[in-house]
Amino acid sequence: MKNAFIEIGNFVLSENISLSNISLLENYISAFNFNENNLAPYLVPPADKPYGRNLIYQNDAIEIIIMNWAKNAFCDIHNHGHSFGLVKIIKGVLKNELFDAQFSLQEEAIYREGDHILVPRGIYHRMGNMYALQNAISLHFYMPPIHNMHVIDTENKIICEVSDDCGAWLSEPNKIKVKLNFE
Repeated sequence: MKNAFIEIGNFVLSENISLSNISLLENYISAFNFNENNLAPYLVPPADKPYGRNLIYQNDAIEIIIMNWAKNAFCDIHNHGHSFGLVKIIKGVLKNELFDAQFSLQEEAIYREGDHILVPRGIYHRMGNMYALQNAISLHFYMPPIHNMHVIDTENKIICEVSDDCGAWLSEPNKIKVKLNFE
C-alpha cells in the first residue's frame, strides 16, 4: 500500500494538481482499492481525541493523512492554512459543516463510504462521525502540506495556530503556537 501513496505523490507533482483540476486527483485515487482492510496497518486509535491521525506520506506538493474517527466524535472548527484538500470516505458516515468568518454555521452535508469531499483553501469547517456504534475512516489529501492551520476555540473566542503535526483539536496546549482573540 505504501507504493500507492508514493504513486499518488508523484502524480500530484507531475500533474501540478490545483483546485481547478482536482478532478484529475479524484479519478486517479479512485483507481486504488482503498478499504478498511488494506489501510488497517496505518490506523491509529483515536484515544482521547476525535480521531486517530497518521501522516502516511508527504512530499513538497502533498501530504496524505488517514483518520480513524472515534464513535460520535467531532473535531474543532478549523482551516487548513494555505492548503486545499480532498477527502475520501473509506468507512462510515461523516458530517461536514462549513462556517463563515464569524464562525457561524452556514452549511452542512453528510458523506458516506466512497464519497469525496472537496476542501477549498481558506474555508473553516469541522467534520465528525455521526454514529455511536462504529468508527469511521477517511483518507485526506492536502496540497501543499498543511502549515499554519487555525483551530477555533469558539467558547473563549480565540483563534489558535497549531503546529503542523497537530490535528483539528485544542486538547494539546503544547502544540498551540499562537493565540489571537476575536469578537
